[in-house]
Amino acid sequence: MPLGERIFGGPVDHAAMPDAAASAAAPRHLIGRRCRRAALLCEEPRDEADVPSLRHAGYRQAPAAAGLPADPGAGAEPCRS
Repeated sequence: MPLGERIFGGPVDHAAMPDAAASAAAPRHLIGRRCRRAALLCEEPRDEADVPSLRHAGYRQAPAAAGLPADPGAGAEPCRS
């Protein structure tokens, strides 16, 4: 059974990671340590079910859950190859 990033449409059974939950854990930890700005380095989201989209969504959940305002200067920046 492969383990990796593809979510749908594989020819074999597949185990995926909880990308949104995992990408929310890091900023949640940083907020708990009183950090107020963080950045996510990730591919640009392509659609709502792809891995980068899940990671961006998780990254945005932690500050919102902590009642912190959105900070566009500390936002998620897509990595370009």
